[in-house]
Amino acid sequence: MGILKNSIPDEILKAFDQKYGFSLLIKGDAGTGKTTFALEILARKQNAYYISSRVTPMSLYNQFPWIRNIPKENIIDGTQIDLQYTGITKKEAILNAVRFRNIPDFIKLIYHKAEESKNGEKITIVVDSWDAILGAIVQEWEKKNLPGSNETILAELTRQLNINLILIVETNEKSFLDYIVDGIITMEKIEFNSRRMRILTIEKLRGITIKNFKYLFTLKDGRFHCFTPEYRIFKLIDKIKIQPKSLKDKLNTGIKDFDELIGGGFPLGSKNIFILGENIGKDYLILLNPLIINQIENYKPVIHIPSFEYNSSNINILTKITKNPKIFDYYKIFEKNSLDDQSPNEYKKQESDLISNVKQYFQLCKKDEKTPILFIYSIDILETIYGHDLLYKNLVNLWNDIKDIPHVEIIIIKCYQKSSIELTYLAEYLFNILKFQDNLVLYGNIPNTGLFCVELEDLEKTKTKKLKLTPIL
Repeated sequence: MGILKNSIPDEILKAFDQKYGFSLLIKGDAGTGKTTFALEILARKQNAYYISSRVTPMSLYNQFPWIRNIPKENIIDGTQIDLQYTGITKKEAILNAVRFRNIPDFIKLIYHKAEESKNGEKITIVVDSWDAILGAIVQEWEKKNLPGSNETILAELTRQLNINLILIVETNEKSFLDYIVDGIITMEKIEFNSRRMRILTIEKLRGITIKNFKYLFTLKDGRFHCFTPEYRIFKLIDKIKIQPKSLKDKLNTGIKDFDELIGGGFPLGSKNIFILGENIGKDYLILLNPLIINQIENYKPVIHIPSFEYNSSNINILTKITKNPKIFDYYKIFEKNSLDDQSPNEYKKQESDLISNVKQYFQLCKKDEKTPILFIYSIDILETIYGHDLLYKNLVNLWNDIKDIPHVEIIIIKCYQKSSIELTYLAEYLFNILKFQDNLVLYGNIPNTGLFCVELEDLEKTKTKKLKLTPIL
């Protein structure tokens, strides 16, 4: 595996590309991904060195096989442990092992590596971890009487020698280092609804404008990969490449990763619920539109009762994407003449017989042998029309009338709606969609899944984008 594209925040990469040396402090508890993140940066640099105080070089290569492009002489063993390495000669093991007796020895090593730099190019050194290095070589008297002096020397050396220095520490607590380094990031793993979420926070980066101070990230496949925030992601819907698939007993979602989550598609006769978190806006449509397009391009009908935020621009996107020239022979949308201009009360008056009209359209599709049907409806509209108390009664009547007609139901519910209590227990599949730092995140209650970030991957050959669900691991 090579370098992952767009996997490191731009702000951090720019910090290391500055004219002068840069020192970065990476903080976080064990298991938060500090080492993986530092190695991802190192893999992008020509003159890169890794000083390990915790694991031997061979263990590091075994744990992170993708760093084998970093020459083994650049992986410096500072573990202070006498081990016999397999696969290399005794001479190589001795040359790669460093036994620091004091701080000057450590500083001399950095100085010599800077002097050895090829063509005078800036070198990048990772010290993993600074706590262990300092703890192994600094005497108690130095700890007590010269607080911060070693760190000050190291930070100044970084600037004077024009090198990039990354120091990893095993804590989130403030220390003297926080005040003298050029940049600080913290890495953490938190629990969210009994699921793991990983967050990188940029605390400071001297000389760099911080556009996004928090990033969601994953350690999938043992690699660090941050998710680039996509503000108003729905605007990119028309760029997504969709490969239609027709199944006998299921409806394909149009998204390969999503199909894998639900066993290939939504089963016929199933009720499937998406619960939308706050501040989602139209972004959830990036998951809904591929489902609609897949159905239309297979010349199968879609019946859609949209939410309030749905408008004519969304319909225009569908007509732009689909290859079916007779889209409106298959796409029936029950909406106001102008969803933007009329109030909910006016909509209620015009569409008081909405469910009756839906029933009639189901029967028409059955008569014309246009099945299975994809039936998408948003509860916010229906609650406005029928009120919470009568909504469920009307839906039960509808379900009874259409149960023998092959179809799949997609139910859109906003998290604050009362109806979610009555409806969620009916779900064959139940997914939650939320926003975090302008990233669209999805997770399942049925089936019970971890968190997935919705990503758009560039397909250079077709100049389109592939929709992916990347697990946050």
